[in-house]
Parts: sequence; structure tokens; C-alpha cells
Amino acid sequence: LRAALKNVNKGLQVFAPTTSAAYTEQINGICTRLEQENAARGHRVFLVTGVGENEGKSTIAANVAAMLAMKGNRVALLDGDLRKPAMKKFFDEAYQSDFGVDLLLNVPYSRENFKRCMVRHKWLGLYMFFAAGPDKKSLKLLTSENMRRCLHDMEVFDYVIIDTPPMGYFPDAEAMADL
Repeated sequence: LRAALKNVNKGLQVFAPTTSAAYTEQINGICTRLEQENAARGHRVFLVTGVGENEGKSTIAANVAAMLAMKGNRVALLDGDLRKPAMKKFFDEAYQSDFGVDLLLNVPYSRENFKRCMVRHKWLGLYMFFAAGPDKKSLKLLTSENMRRCLHDMEVFDYVIIDTPPMGYFPDAEAMADL
């Protein structure tokens, strides 16, 4: 019973056996649109945002990234919500990094730190970049040269999915769109 209750807070996961086929098909439809966008225009980096809190942005971002990875793509999932990071809650505790995105963007940038920040899901093959905790300088960090270098290093991935804070409250997503 404890194990079942612990999984309640993880949200809908397309890779969980209890997730409905209808929900999985909706996520697959979003992935198909992103694949078409990639084929037509070469776009590989996608921001997931919304207007308010608790609209399912993180759940959609995580599921889209997982589904694209399950289709055999090399996918990076970046928790770009440094104000209220939620991505690590969606995945197992085993996938936590001691060096989060917030730390990566706060220290002198290096490829070693980039690799240290990255965690790979053992059976999805998804590469995840989680934030360690909230950071009050999120806008400054997300528009920094370090963020540009991080995104440049992510060019090795077929897709990069970025979860962002709500646009109705913070300018972070809009500022990141310029990158």
C-alpha cells in the first residue's frame, strides 16, 4: 500500500503500465506533430509552457520527452523552471543528480559540469537535466552565456524538451524562446 501511495504523486507517465491508452495516444499525437516540425523546418528544441500554475506543463514535457525517447530518438529533458523545479518529482528518486541545472548555470561552464548535470534514464534512454532547487536569479541564469553554451552542447540530441515556468507569472519562458 505504501508503494502504491508513493507513486500517486508522480503524475501520469506514458511508460507506466496503468496509464490509459487514450492518454498515451494524445501524447503520441503531440510527438508526431513535433516530428513533423523537425522534418519540415529542422526544429529540435521545444519549450513547454502555459499561462498559470498546475496546468500540467511538467507532466506534458516529461511525457513528450519520454515518448520521443521510446521511439528511439536521443532526447534531452531540461527542467527550465528554476523558480519551482518539478521534473525530478516525476521520475524515480534514483535519477537525482547532485549537480543540478541551477548549479551548472551558476559556476564557470565546462563540458565536465554539463556531463555531471546529465542523468540518463536506464530503460527509456532519456537524458535528463534536473534543477537541484529553486533559484531567485532564474531569469538571469536562463538568459546567461552559460545557458547558451548548455543549449549548444545539447545539439547532439535529436530533440530537446524544456519545461518552463508559467508565462502569466514570469518572463522566463519568453526570454528562453529568444535563445
